[in-house]
Amino acid sequence: MAEFLPNKIRVRCRLLYVEDDPVQALLIKPLLEDESFAVVHVANGYEALDSLRRNQFDIVLTDYRMPNMDGITLIKEINSAQINLPIVILTAANDVSLAFAALDAGAADFITKDAESNYLDIIAPILMRALGKFELQRRADLLAEKLEEEKNLSHLTLDTLIQGVVVVDTEYQLQYCNQHFKDTFSVPADIAELQTDIESLGPLLQDNGVLSGASDAKAIADLLVRLLKGEQKRAEFELNNGRLYDIRSTRLDHTGFVLTFTDVTHQKQQMLALSRTIEWAPVAMIAVNSEGQIVLANNKACALCGYEKPELLNARLDKLLTEDARAGYPALMQSYFNAVSPQSVHNHFEMKLKGSGGKLIPVEISLSGIETFNEPRVLATIVDISHRKEAEAALRRAHELTQSIVDNSPFSIIATDVEGYILAASPALEALLLYNKDELVGQGNALQFHLKDELETRAAELSSELSENIMPCFSVLVEKANRGVVESQKWSYVRKDGSVVPVSLTVTLLRTEDDVVTGYLLVAYDITEQLRANERIQHIAHHDQLTGLPNRMLLQDRLSTSLKRIKRFGKQVGIMLLDLDRFKQINDSLGHAVGDELLIAMAQRMSSVVRESDTVSRLGGDEFVIILPDLSSVDDAVMICNKVVEAIRLPLTIGEHLLNVTTSVGLSVAPDHGMDMDALIKNADIAMYNAKQEGRDGFKLYSKSLTILKASGAEKD
Repeated sequence: MAEFLPNKIRVRCRLLYVEDDPVQALLIKPLLEDESFAVVHVANGYEALDSLRRNQFDIVLTDYRMPNMDGITLIKEINSAQINLPIVILTAANDVSLAFAALDAGAADFITKDAESNYLDIIAPILMRALGKFELQRRADLLAEKLEEEKNLSHLTLDTLIQGVVVVDTEYQLQYCNQHFKDTFSVPADIAELQTDIESLGPLLQDNGVLSGASDAKAIADLLVRLLKGEQKRAEFELNNGRLYDIRSTRLDHTGFVLTFTDVTHQKQQMLALSRTIEWAPVAMIAVNSEGQIVLANNKACALCGYEKPELLNARLDKLLTEDARAGYPALMQSYFNAVSPQSVHNHFEMKLKGSGGKLIPVEISLSGIETFNEPRVLATIVDISHRKEAEAALRRAHELTQSIVDNSPFSIIATDVEGYILAASPALEALLLYNKDELVGQGNALQFHLKDELETRAAELSSELSENIMPCFSVLVEKANRGVVESQKWSYVRKDGSVVPVSLTVTLLRTEDDVVTGYLLVAYDITEQLRANERIQHIAHHDQLTGLPNRMLLQDRLSTSLKRIKRFGKQVGIMLLDLDRFKQINDSLGHAVGDELLIAMAQRMSSVVRESDTVSRLGGDEFVIILPDLSSVDDAVMICNKVVEAIRLPLTIGEHLLNVTTSVGLSVAPDHGMDMDALIKNADIAMYNAKQEGRDGFKLYSKSLTILKASGAEKD
């Protein structure tokens, strides 16, 4: 048994020894300690119970005859307290009934004392045997629990399918039917609870519709058995509401069978429309049977080959083939007819058809396996070679797009137990987090993908929202799902290489049929590009497209923030309104391209001389506004105005043109000249007009006395 025991048993086992006889205790305790047991001795049952509640032990050895509480009573008390560990009892010699009473009470084994004290030699082996049996039972219980979890997960997965599933054993007894089957066929309780065999499906299906090839309940059951035995490949069932289902059987190794009920209504409708579609299709189509006879030729095919329809129908395909093509086509066609089921074939090949009068027609042919009236056919779609290139390119682009979507799919699905340990992971997980699924399933925890700081922040936010303490552990991810709330939240996932990717994460519960929560389903997808797009949209919405400077909307937001700081910190905010002197003359004489380059250069010069906290914005044309927050005095603003005027004044070369540009600046200061954007810009505008009136290439600080000069209508340029 030693090979089944955990390391702690083989190295140092913690044993509680209950014995009221001090002589006996002095005899046995050293003996057990020599056998690598860590022995704690107590004198009676009450002391034993108290010690078990306060300490961890691996096994109990107790005498039967003790005052106040005998060994069997102690065993019952231990079991009643739900303390799970093996117990071995020492009994008097020849008292077999007492030994069996101890086993009935829950003892793992017993040792019979003999007068010659031979029992001392077997105490340690029996204790080890009891420990071994206990460990084996513990492992068996864990394995059974794991198997039950896997079964529940499998059933939950099957319940998400949009096809009916029925599982039967090798005796054709019903073992399971999924939710779709129950809903579709209104399954009664006796069948849903799996209290019957395959024959019970006969009346059920008969009540819900018609099974092709079976006229009554017994015939239906017999047909299902034939499907299970493989004597029939498929069956068709029509529900009373007109929906059509395809029934097929699959063998489950040696444990049973699976019946699948797939809704094929749409496929049937497509088949009914197929002949009409082919007849009036914009490309030529010809179908042949396994004998090589043409059984279908649409109008385009007749026109392409130059034959009337009666000339083609029932003729052999050889009629349209050249001598070279006739040699290889039979083997090619037979390979399609030998397929297990009709399927699309991606062979596109070029050849020449022989039309009426021997005319050779260059074409491309695509072959597809189809089934009409339960017989296989090969359908040839024929197009002119000139059309092939365009169609092929379009098909390639479509395929590349589809493959790109598949290869870059951002979705990652993880199933966990209630503690967050990963039970299953989707194929997309490897692409998203750079892990191999084998590194996660049964090994990892969903928390390993999350940043510690983010978990702590979210725990605090959730605690505030729910008015209870939420710890920064797995509960942060699943707490809302536990409360019935399913929502997507932005999280940061940590990849295997340590890089971080933003994701949108949705968490839902996994439940058993009796509504017990067994775990969680975490669905995430990469939102990196979405965040970048949002940032780009925000940038476009708040910035001038020509210069990249903040626009009026962002200007107003930043000015509002700066004005609020006045009330809090008691400082001032300056507003510089400026335009380029005689810009219109430059724009008109040298062209808009030069004008645009000039505006970009001036924007860069202004940005280079203001403070980092200042905001340079463009209102439109050659008009700019600069916000100067947190001014200690007006002198600070005057200094910045001078820097801007001097920077603009520097000569500038654009292409072949050397430009000498100046600017006129109007300055208003909050709170003295207003506390809102409209008032401050209006007053700065008045000051700017006065700066122009006084000769341009300078700035003017607003004062009330300037208003009359503005009203006189000075030229702005």
